[in-house]
Amino acid sequence: MRPRKSLIERFSAFVQFEADHFQSWLVDARLRRSMEKQGAIAPDTSTNDDFWSLHWYRAWQQTPDGLAKDHLVAHVQETAYWTALKIHNRFGKAQYGVADLFQMAIARFERVLKGFNAEQGSSFKGYATVMLANLLRESLRQQQAIDICTDWGLLRKLSQKRLTTALAQAGLAPTTLDQYILAWQCFKTLYVPSQKDSGRRLSKPDAGTWQAIADLYNRDRPQQLAATAPTASPKAIESWLQASAQAARQSLYPSLLSIDAPTATGSGNYSETLADDDQAEGMAQLIQDEEMQQRQTQRQAMQTILQTALSELNEESQQLLQLYYQEEWTQQAIAKHLQVKQYAVSRRLTRIREQLLKQLIQWGQETLHTTPTLDLMKHVSTVLDEWLAYYYQKQGGEE
Repeated sequence: MRPRKSLIERFSAFVQFEADHFQSWLVDARLRRSMEKQGAIAPDTSTNDDFWSLHWYRAWQQTPDGLAKDHLVAHVQETAYWTALKIHNRFGKAQYGVADLFQMAIARFERVLKGFNAEQGSSFKGYATVMLANLLRESLRQQQAIDICTDWGLLRKLSQKRLTTALAQAGLAPTTLDQYILAWQCFKTLYVPSQKDSGRRLSKPDAGTWQAIADLYNRDRPQQLAATAPTASPKAIESWLQASAQAARQSLYPSLLSIDAPTATGSGNYSETLADDDQAEGMAQLIQDEEMQQRQTQRQAMQTILQTALSELNEESQQLLQLYYQEEWTQQAIAKHLQVKQYAVSRRLTRIREQLLKQLIQWGQETLHTTPTLDLMKHVSTVLDEWLAYYYQKQGGEE
């Protein structure tokens, strides 16, 4: 993959695939104009990336539907690509190519945005690197479980909150949604406890059970639903539950849609419906230059301290960090490779992190005059783990 060299390109260009391989970068003209309009020039320094990622993140907080999100999606294209490639090589199935995994990661980018905390001072890209990998692995495990579940087994596994969210995403009216939820509750009450098999291959209820579920639904209907809600037959209950299972599958594992796909109305494609954003009011209103410069200086100092500390570790500790963060081996796999117990690997990793954490806390006391409270140590520990994952994955990507 050719890295994007210019600042504007890193916030406006998107990966183009050819036969499941990276082909080229495609610059979105709207995003390029947006960067130019904000006064961006193109010096190639990492501090500019941090500056602009925080700028667009705060703009997204103010206007979630504006161009800011698209700029941030563009910014993490390399991260999503290398994450998809690594997971494909290690965990992927034949039906999932790199392009599929890449789109799955991007589809979950909203969770990265919602989980990031700009006030913690950590790198947005570093946080995205860790989160996208975790979300993608979670998605694959989830999809595997969904694939082998029957509709009835899936409905048994679901929580009411998850099912309610899935039905709302499917566009059900509130009154209809309430009917589906009550039907699901009756199914869980009457059928699930009677099944000793706790596996995912739960069979379909028989006719007598469907009648009992419908009777319970109709009995509880006056107390739990609107007065105008009609009674339901066993066949209606069954169809509602099947529709609920389908909505849950779609919610848990949404289908992927290309930005170049035609819209439902047939008038152009989705990329053409993204309007230009003329609401930007200048950098000073979103981020104070002085505050940002201070953050950049502190982050650079922290990186220097950590890189120096890593170089001073013994060879065994460096190898352990490389296997855990860069190669993404589990502690069990590392223990087998090093011919030690798993708890020994866990203890070594903890000692190394504590050693690095101690140096960061000491630096904060001497430079920032911070007091090492419990909350601060938890925060710094989180930042340290994000940085280690990002640092080693970047090292692996460059190799």
